[in-house]
Amino acid sequence: MADWKITYLYLVFLFHFHFIHCWYDEENFRLPRRNPVHIGYEEEIKVQIGQNNKIKTLSVNPPVFEIKNFLSPEECNYLIFMAKRAGLKDSPIHTEIGNFKTNRDVFTEWDVNNDTYVDAAEFTFIRNKGNLYLTEVEMMAMMEDLEIDKNDDNKMNLEEFYAITAETIGKYFDMLGERNPKLRSRLSKQSWIWHYGAYDQLVEGFHERLSRLTELPHDLIEISEPMQVVHYEEGGHYYCHHDSDEIDPTIPCCTHENMDHMCRQCRYLTVMFFLNNVTSGGQTVFPVADNKTFSIEGWQEEAPIKCNLGDNCEKSNLIVQPSQGTALLWYNHQIDQSNGWMGHLDQMTYHGGCDVTTSEKWIANTWINLIGGKGSRDSKKGWLALKRPNDEL
Repeated sequence: MADWKITYLYLVFLFHFHFIHCWYDEENFRLPRRNPVHIGYEEEIKVQIGQNNKIKTLSVNPPVFEIKNFLSPEECNYLIFMAKRAGLKDSPIHTEIGNFKTNRDVFTEWDVNNDTYVDAAEFTFIRNKGNLYLTEVEMMAMMEDLEIDKNDDNKMNLEEFYAITAETIGKYFDMLGERNPKLRSRLSKQSWIWHYGAYDQLVEGFHERLSRLTELPHDLIEISEPMQVVHYEEGGHYYCHHDSDEIDPTIPCCTHENMDHMCRQCRYLTVMFFLNNVTSGGQTVFPVADNKTFSIEGWQEEAPIKCNLGDNCEKSNLIVQPSQGTALLWYNHQIDQSNGWMGHLDQMTYHGGCDVTTSEKWIANTWINLIGGKGSRDSKKGWLALKRPNDEL
């Protein structure tokens, strides 16, 4: 961003901080949260003068709401135009380094059913393999390409494991990701649209509409992170993920000033907008919505299969087909009942975007950030914590 833009945002922020000070009453404020009531429940809300919308419950656990015609076709097209003008870049993939060391402990970890063999299905469960979602068919092809299976039993024993080495298997996964990006968990391009102190009439009025929808203070919305616009071409997708991270006081929340350092996302809620109609594929799904038997342990076993939305999109519990102008609202965190502030991450909010099978898909994401603990200095600055050297805020 150009220096003059940063300076402008900083001056606007200082005015806001010094004259408004805080967007909530520290003692009495409790985060608002819409009551889903039941699936299919509808309530009429006034999002702006002359515009009433119905908010419909799509899921109770987690609460997911649909608001049709929240944006007009002209507004959707204009956001796409702004994103193109700002420039689109490949969406990042956050991966962890896998444990590809040739020893008995690694073989035992890969041998999920403890039968002293690793078969094609168990290969798909290997963690941190470059964020790839692979099928048993692809794993059988790997065993053939690397000539792993010396005795033709469609499995790898410990002796074969030592012969091929875990490092070789790890390099094969890296090669797959480079050759075929569609195997990765995320394939899209994105851009960011600044909305704080916006000169644009559409974005300026956007804050008030979001405030009415979320029931959150206008001031909090203004100091949350920019709007993200995402473009998926044919084959584009984003498999299971959370939009926020679990509460951990030892790790700071991500803000404008520390994005290049280790931080965690602190996004209380998400409002997603569909900017175009998608006739085939591209659904937004919540695989475990309203799953009464959900558990973290069980999900860890199911995730490598259910989160491969390229093959299992239709098996998700909640499926939403993109329709231009429609908004989805959900809460990424529970509320801490002791203080009314942001509590634990809601694990049920796993969601993703299925493969676009024809044409393209455009969406926009708005996240409302809660930075730091209730009443803290960080909570009053928000995501837009612009700060000059030696300038204490």
